[in-house]
Amino acid sequence: RALAVTRTLLAVDLRRANAEDLSTLLDLADSQISYRQRYLMGFARVPVIDLIALDPGNPRGIAFQVDTIVGHLAKLPVLNDAGIAEPQQRIAARLTAGIAMASAERVDRGWVLEINQQLQKLSDAIATRYFLQGAQADQVGGLGAVSLRGLLDAFLQGLHPGVGHVQRALRLGPHGLQLDKQPLGRGG
Repeated sequence: RALAVTRTLLAVDLRRANAEDLSTLLDLADSQISYRQRYLMGFARVPVIDLIALDPGNPRGIAFQVDTIVGHLAKLPVLNDAGIAEPQQRIAARLTAGIAMASAERVDRGWVLEINQQLQKLSDAIATRYFLQGAQADQVGGLGAVSLRGLLDAFLQGLHPGVGHVQRALRLGPHGLQLDKQPLGRGG
């Protein structure tokens, strides 16, 4: 969601945004109701940016989303016992600081672009750290493709003994389990 909000902000010239642009931003960030409850005036640039980007109390805003990500990261295991922050933790800390130190009056395209890039880096760092990548995915916990296929076969047989046609249709490919291109019911 945070990436979606930054991309939405990047689509508008924040310095020249008119009331219609600001209303559209609020709609796209699903924050129109929050804005109208909080601000009794018409649409103004600073309050809109504050709500969408910097308000830690807006669940659909960037600050709230980053705080939530940081909270989830704190609960995940770390490999480093020396207390040195891992890449995803360092990026999350930079994001938190960048948002905390920003003021809505000074938020511009450059700031939003930096936050967007940091969110992308954070996503990559989390994926690299916590999800199997490339060759790693082929060796799940030391299991080669043959033994993984055997586990899958045993699992499917345990579900229902008549699933042989499903077993034959599944194969372990470079991106996980894949259905063979041959339609089910043919060839076996």
